[in-house]
Amino acid sequence: MRPVGRSDATSGSYDRRGSEVDDLRTIGFSVLDRLDEMFLYDMNLGVTIRHWNYRTDPPRVVPAGDLALRSLTIVERSHVLVAIFGRELPSITQQEIIRAFERRRDGETLPIIVFLDPTKKTVEHDRFFSRIKADFGEEISYTPYQTPLDFQSLLFKAVIPIMLKLVGFRPPRLR
Repeated sequence: MRPVGRSDATSGSYDRRGSEVDDLRTIGFSVLDRLDEMFLYDMNLGVTIRHWNYRTDPPRVVPAGDLALRSLTIVERSHVLVAIFGRELPSITQQEIIRAFERRRDGETLPIIVFLDPTKKTVEHDRFFSRIKADFGEEISYTPYQTPLDFQSLLFKAVIPIMLKLVGFRPPRLR
């Protein structure tokens, strides 16, 4: 997830790529907060859901070319990666997804959930998805959304089974 309105060290331009999904990030954080409360207070399950919000991260100066370093460090400590694509594919978001697939290739179990509004899908998305397939032998099966409410319900639906699995919950076998 790429910080909004920061200077791109390579071009000197002011980069806002990724800011088009800021409202969805806010919804996503709200979903995760509610799930955290549900698991802890309603279900008494030993799981804590945390999310990193670059928008509230203290500003810092990093060496040229290392803008993604903080974000990639968070990916290293994560148990699930959620990516939200709008029309653009911010380079840091791509790096985060690539790092998550590297962890999977190295034998880790790391769910990767990608959301994409199909009306905003571009050739750039197709190229990135093809690169993942070529480099890692896995395909990104993104979750399509069209409205914020759609995104919210789909995020709940995607995260709950993952969290239950992480705490060892096994559903009863259907007969």
